[in-house]
Amino acid sequence: MRVDFLHALPDAAQQLSLELPDGATIAQAVQQLQQQSPALGPLFSQALTQARIGVFGKLVEAEYMLREGDRIECYRALLVDPKESRRRRAQVQAKRRLDKDGSDKTDRNAKPV
Repeated sequence: MRVDFLHALPDAAQQLSLELPDGATIAQAVQQLQQQSPALGPLFSQALTQARIGVFGKLVEAEYMLREGDRIECYRALLVDPKESRRRRAQVQAKRRLDKDGSDKTDRNAKPV
């Protein structure tokens, strides 16, 4: 059976196809990848031990049995917590709305007393 390995980088993606026997697992595929491609092998091996490997966007275990045409993906660690990122965007949007609407309850034409 044929499967694809994919490792996405910030500016590019690396992809490699492998021929495996029917019933092969993720762990067996990573072993073969290490032999076939010394550059990608360690990335997938490390990702496998840290549970950051998936098939078509879904996290899977090392014992997951592969099927013909599966795309094995190596996920990078997040640089920013998604909740923190959302919080920051919401703050920026709120500030823009205030600036746009002029909802700043102060009277800019009032003279100081």
